[in-house]
Amino acid sequence: MVKELIACVFTVFFALSSLACSGPSPKERRVGLTTAILPVWDKTKDGILPHEDHIYGFDRHPDIKNALVYVSVLNGESGFVTLKINYGLHEFFNFEYYICDLTSKYPYTLIENIDISKIEQKYTVTAKDDSVKIGLCRKSKAGTSIAQVLQIHPYNWREYDFSVYILGDSTKMDDRHQLLNKDEFWNSFDSVYAQAIVKHRNVSKKFIPNNRGYVLSRVAGTYGDEFSDTCAVGDIGRLINAIDTSAMNGENRRAIIQVGYPTKRFWPLKADSEGKIQICGEPYEFRYNLELELIEDPSKNCSTLTKASVTKEWEGWKLEYENGIVKEYATINDVNPECAVFVEASTSDRVGEISVRAAATTLRKNYASIVVLPWLGNLDSAKKVAFHEVGHTMGVTDLNDEPLSYIRQSRESNLMHYIGDAKGLKLRKRGIKTKDWGQKNEFQWDCLHKINVNKNCVMPIYDPYYPDYTD
Repeated sequence: MVKELIACVFTVFFALSSLACSGPSPKERRVGLTTAILPVWDKTKDGILPHEDHIYGFDRHPDIKNALVYVSVLNGESGFVTLKINYGLHEFFNFEYYICDLTSKYPYTLIENIDISKIEQKYTVTAKDDSVKIGLCRKSKAGTSIAQVLQIHPYNWREYDFSVYILGDSTKMDDRHQLLNKDEFWNSFDSVYAQAIVKHRNVSKKFIPNNRGYVLSRVAGTYGDEFSDTCAVGDIGRLINAIDTSAMNGENRRAIIQVGYPTKRFWPLKADSEGKIQICGEPYEFRYNLELELIEDPSKNCSTLTKASVTKEWEGWKLEYENGIVKEYATINDVNPECAVFVEASTSDRVGEISVRAAATTLRKNYASIVVLPWLGNLDSAKKVAFHEVGHTMGVTDLNDEPLSYIRQSRESNLMHYIGDAKGLKLRKRGIKTKDWGQKNEFQWDCLHKINVNKNCVMPIYDPYYPDYTD
């Protein structure tokens, strides 16, 4: 200790620009104040930081000047934080540090002394039934100040049930495309949502085979629920409707559909006033240069239809059959629109690794919240997408893009960010602005626990396990 103090004195003497041996340089402090990239916590002089043994939530703004920290713990159990006190010469001679009770009167009751021989030390926190507010206090001749405020929030486990439907043959799918069938996924899910003391309880799993080698999905990610015309629905849409009906009859209201096959977009058909075949509805993303085929609607029991390639003409659709027959304008004499659909051809650039606009989505139907996970993505990105989308079924909402590039590219990036390059899996106690719904603040830990949902959740959903809580 003596050697360290001597070294510090010489450092102070020869480096007049600094008053201490440790802490961020003036340049680093200026960067923190003048740019969007906030300083990392490791540069903080003293305060409360995460600890690797803490398996629950830790929420602190990455700006080192922000004095409030939240941690979650399992009710009555212990969690851990790191106390960092980076003593310089000034601190050594002028301050005493201790843990203080911030609910007591000034100068705050001492809870526990701090070992000043350690720059960083593990500190155990606990709370039961009610939150606890403590602080890292500094005492000097001038009085007592608070270096950091810590609020400890206890929760009981909040458990959710899910139904998983995998469209595909398990013998022909890799791990990515039956991700939600794996216990490893749900263990990882529990690790992420343990930040809010949330985990899965029961997961029912069902494979839905398909001998076509592809799944029919509705145009442009609509999944069959945005067309006013009476049209074909497709594999995904039919399953969504079946899940919603089951939920109406009291079955699980949270479902995930994982698409284990490549997805072909399809367009239902109708006849116009002249009897010509046209696309049903108004698919706003239809591309005329798509290669299309005419096939039977697999949901209908119709007579066998001869496949044909399809070309868009000025007033209708030209059909070219494999036997060389060409119909310049398809009419109801050639095609029964109730029995056929146009689909992307096998040579289309949108077939295979493209799925429903390459986007996962969550639908809130009449009785169920349903996630649809597409064919796209590597294993790691698929996990994060699944964690994010399943969060919607539990009530948390997409977030507004935070302008701070440091947050987007660090572990502090939130799981519910809508942007694709956010790197983190964070869930927060502090309010955070949502993407839509007037960009209101959502408080994720409490929202997931259905605590004061009208305040903490931006868009509450019906929860069958809490029947007194509805939209």
